[in-house]
Amino acid sequence: MKWNVKEHSKPSDSEMMEMLRSGEWEWSRDDLMEKAPMYFLSVEQEMNTKEIFQFLIENTDEDEMFCKSDVTNSLHWWGLLPRASTPLQARASSIAQVMSFNWEL
Repeated sequence: MKWNVKEHSKPSDSEMMEMLRSGEWEWSRDDLMEKAPMYFLSVEQEMNTKEIFQFLIENTDEDEMFCKSDVTNSLHWWGLLPRASTPLQARASSIAQVMSFNWEL
């Protein structure tokens, strides 16, 4: 979901989970940067990486570009997908650094 950070209107994790479970969530590429939506899709909805990628493609605006590796990296970052190699946090200080769209937070 998109929110205006300048207005400090980002919902808490528990508010996010409530909105996700009730179907009130407006999906966005921004969700790759948050643990709650990724947890909801991977754990509660039991989706794999491919299914999450397809779901987000179908439920986000066409102009929100991201790739499957962004989904994989997000799941790794939040500890929702096992990783045999070095944790992403050892190579980056922010999840934004491991995304293909190179956000600045």
